[in-house]
Amino acid sequence: MKKPKKIVSLLLSLFLTFSYLLPISATESSTTKILEEIKIVNEVNIAKYAISFVDSLYDNKNFESGNVITLYDENDNISGYCIDILTNNEHNGYVIIKFSDNEPIVSEFAIHPGIKNPYDQIIENSGLSRENLVFYSVGANEYQVLDQKENIVYVFEDESLSESEFIEYIENYNISTQYNIMETRINETEPVVNYSSLDGWSVVSDSYQGSIKSNNIIPGATSISYYSQNNITSLGKTYGCSVAALSNLMKYYRSRGYTKISSSLSTLYSTLWNYAGTNSSGSTTNGNEPKAAKKYLESLGYSCSYNSFLFTWYSDFTNAINNGKPCIFTYGANFGGTKGGHAVLVLGYTETSSYQYLRIADGWNTYLRYINFNGYSYSRKNGWSFSLSN
Repeated sequence: MKKPKKIVSLLLSLFLTFSYLLPISATESSTTKILEEIKIVNEVNIAKYAISFVDSLYDNKNFESGNVITLYDENDNISGYCIDILTNNEHNGYVIIKFSDNEPIVSEFAIHPGIKNPYDQIIENSGLSRENLVFYSVGANEYQVLDQKENIVYVFEDESLSESEFIEYIENYNISTQYNIMETRINETEPVVNYSSLDGWSVVSDSYQGSIKSNNIIPGATSISYYSQNNITSLGKTYGCSVAALSNLMKYYRSRGYTKISSSLSTLYSTLWNYAGTNSSGSTTNGNEPKAAKKYLESLGYSCSYNSFLFTWYSDFTNAINNGKPCIFTYGANFGGTKGGHAVLVLGYTETSSYQYLRIADGWNTYLRYINFNGYSYSRKNGWSFSLSN
């Protein structure tokens, strides 16, 4: 893959102007034929829009658009599109475009040979046919596929919900908590950089590249809705990634029967913030994380120990996960010439024919994602594994 060109500012709305490129309601009572015609025009134009976007970032001008999937939001309105990107009729990634104030915005993209869009991955993982499917994106870059024939909703990790459970999820979903994933967060000390706004696969992403060679995840890790940036900011608290990672570590342990751990995020977050010595901007001195975890857990009467990874090899994490031990991973990197850092909770790993990935609660989302461990030149990597007993 050729590296993206350096672009200081990209105003996507200037690429193309389409008179029909607007979201339309899936439940309007207007003539079905007219709505279908508008939908077809939208799909043709949005495909051109996606190709214009990738052409502006990459030197390769042989990109073509493939299938276009129409996406629906929690109100059953058309909220965007997922466009396959092809090279020589082979999968070469995808672009997801959503609407903001009736303007098309690229919310995620992944450009690399062989990469399929997340909806195709769900279909393959769940063994679905392509008939009677409705494609949803409820949540910031979350993906759901409704099988109308069976009334079952499928998501990543081979998980599924009944239609009634999905409706309940939609009803509890607060649209005001969505945030712009293209945003880079910066503070004066060591900024928190949302790497998912890069190319969608090289650092943190919803999926992996290549075929799986080995993988594992600690017990119960996939059944938890993890604390996210939205949960923290909705409490009126400053977001600190290290404190978020520590809070998710505690949430995992509580789910494993350590019920002395507070179930209140507000209480938990404030306590761990103080124990970690996090400053007012949300920055934590690297290395304070395991000390804060130990201090908090031992204050509850538990016995906690941790192992520091001296050189932080991939095998450090895989060995810990294979022994059922959660880990915290902190890393530094350069993004656009700006030094940044982040902390995540590691609960599993997936090594493929292409890269080594860690399965993480990234602090931005409520579900587990992938971080590419060896496909990026980090400026620093630190890790700790934890053991807990009564």
